[in-house]
Amino acid sequence: MRISILILSIALSFLLLKVNAQNHHCETAYYIDNADDYCSPVGLFTNAGSPVSDQDRPFCWPDMNHDVWFAFAPTKPGVFIQLTGQNGSNAGTMLQPQIAVYDKSCDQIGIDDHIACNSDLYNYNLIEITLTDLIIGKIYYIRVDGRGGNTGTFRLCLSTFNPTKVPESDCPKGVVLCDKSPFVVQNLTSIGDLKNEVDGTCVQEEFASVWYRWTCKDPGSLTFTVSPTNEGDDLDFVVFRLPGGINDCKDKQWVRCMAAGETIGQSPQYNAPCKGPTGLSLTATDVVEFPGCGGGNNNYIAALNMQAGESYALMVNNYSKSGAGFEIEFGGTGTFEGPETDFISEAVDAFECDKTIIFTDNSTSSTDPIVNYLWNFGVGSTPLSSNSFLPIPVIYESFGWKTVALTVESSRGCLVTEIKDIYINPCCQDTSTLWVQAGSTDLNCFGIPDGTISATGFSGAPAYAYSLDSIQFRPIPYFSGLWPGEYTVYIQDIKGCSNKDFVSIDQPPPIFAYAPPDTIITLGYTIQLQGSYISNNPVQFLWSTQNGRFVTESNAQQVVVQPIKDGYYYFTITEDIGCTHTDSVYIRVIKERPVYAPNVFTPNNDGINDRFSLKGGPAAELIDELKIFDRWGELMWEGNDLEFNDNRQGWDGKFKEAWVNPGVYVWTAKVRFIDGEIIPYSGDITVLR
Repeated sequence: MRISILILSIALSFLLLKVNAQNHHCETAYYIDNADDYCSPVGLFTNAGSPVSDQDRPFCWPDMNHDVWFAFAPTKPGVFIQLTGQNGSNAGTMLQPQIAVYDKSCDQIGIDDHIACNSDLYNYNLIEITLTDLIIGKIYYIRVDGRGGNTGTFRLCLSTFNPTKVPESDCPKGVVLCDKSPFVVQNLTSIGDLKNEVDGTCVQEEFASVWYRWTCKDPGSLTFTVSPTNEGDDLDFVVFRLPGGINDCKDKQWVRCMAAGETIGQSPQYNAPCKGPTGLSLTATDVVEFPGCGGGNNNYIAALNMQAGESYALMVNNYSKSGAGFEIEFGGTGTFEGPETDFISEAVDAFECDKTIIFTDNSTSSTDPIVNYLWNFGVGSTPLSSNSFLPIPVIYESFGWKTVALTVESSRGCLVTEIKDIYINPCCQDTSTLWVQAGSTDLNCFGIPDGTISATGFSGAPAYAYSLDSIQFRPIPYFSGLWPGEYTVYIQDIKGCSNKDFVSIDQPPPIFAYAPPDTIITLGYTIQLQGSYISNNPVQFLWSTQNGRFVTESNAQQVVVQPIKDGYYYFTITEDIGCTHTDSVYIRVIKERPVYAPNVFTPNNDGINDRFSLKGGPAAELIDELKIFDRWGELMWEGNDLEFNDNRQGWDGKFKEAWVNPGVYVWTAKVRFIDGEIIPYSGDITVLR
């Protein structure tokens, strides 16, 4: 049975290399299509092998050695970014990561043009950044490197959100929630001014906490999941009923309490259910979980059945005191009381770029008046934002889907955001001068899709977007991981004008390794294996197996092996560029184990037949144990780790330094063979004089 495998070591980590080949520079950044809830797969991103990019070093980085770039366009005004290296969560191997975020185009980035920057001085190997007031749809760039020249894999996570007010650590100041939008709290570091707010609950003491309050509008269930941004953190929480209304923290009554966590002295597996995400669940039945991980604790307690008009408070506490925060998502059928945010959009002429669109607030509030407005009209708009409650004329310089957000704030501090998508039609003129020039690189190896296309746009109305299918456009003019073939490269400018260019990608001829035919051998014997190959380039050789021993060096075209069990022997050729091919030969091993023992020996120091031991074939490796007994079962002699076929080893015919009497003696042995098997043997031996 022969197996022929096209192995390119590049293919085994194809995605990693595909990404790493692309994002060395800002202009070829890896574009994250959906930043709403994104986490890169483990091992996908690395800065290993990346050269220093052309942009200036960020001001907060002490050095810059192997930076890589990413890009995203937010669909909400806030984004949470988490960069994780080697921090115990198996997310990556990078030490001391550093990150910078930019809101400018690649050709405008200078040393202090970042909107966020962090360098891991203290070996946390975890960086978290929260940004608000983003322009929806605008391209933002993320830059990642390892401090001090460190390289390795890392995980990059992004999630967008509608910002809430800055969290507070005391109930009376707690942020008022008016809808069930998810949000992120970046840090938990304070316990506030009031020190006894959780007395009488399962939590007992605040270590690093925040408080939120709300009033139920529509009765029904309330569920939520609180996920620590630092995966190993232990989060606790308490839900209170506020009988006197949303400001009645003095008379609060706990209705749900979660303090599950590690039971000291138990294994990580025992404690695993009580770490990580926690919350209220429709499937849970208990209303409290006390500290520790016993008694069925699993970090979730029963959902709350909210009543209309009742007010509630939530305290989230980081028992681990790491300083890291959390993400929270709400569920259930109950709703929170607050303003009803809404707006309408009307075209003066047409929903088209360079034409006026009128946005009119249509929000209402049945509880308390709306006092503040914040419009975010998204990328390409004039104006970009507004605080007006009056109808607002907006002109979009670019076409396409636009995301518009209106956030209103009520007098009691409620923030509610409404987000709508509108489509702006193209306004391309017949006189457009837009054109594109595309280039390509061929595959390095046959059958491995690592071809690339890069494009450059000219004239028209920048910025440009590029596509290979005329449907999915993106702002990055670089495509990687491509198969050989003919490609059409499409370009669009912000007015909706388009053009195209044509390129082709080729691949080199395949290379082949050939192992000899399958064969059979007897255990202990050696065999010569001769490989052959087809390649137009110099190659290196490597034989490998888990089924035998190499008698000669394995990095040669011809080797000698000693098989110890049935199995494959792989012959691999590798070109200098890294292309490889592997073929195999299957060797079946016949397990013959010849062991011989004389039946007579004459111990008299005449140099002939003076010692008793065993003889073995090539499969026998060692005599682990050899014992001699007289006819009554008394042990006469014992030897261990004796070499086969060595006349200097074995029983010399003596017992306690004296010659034994002539006669018949019994022997037992444990024999080790080269395949690891240990087999017992026994027999008798006659001593003559």
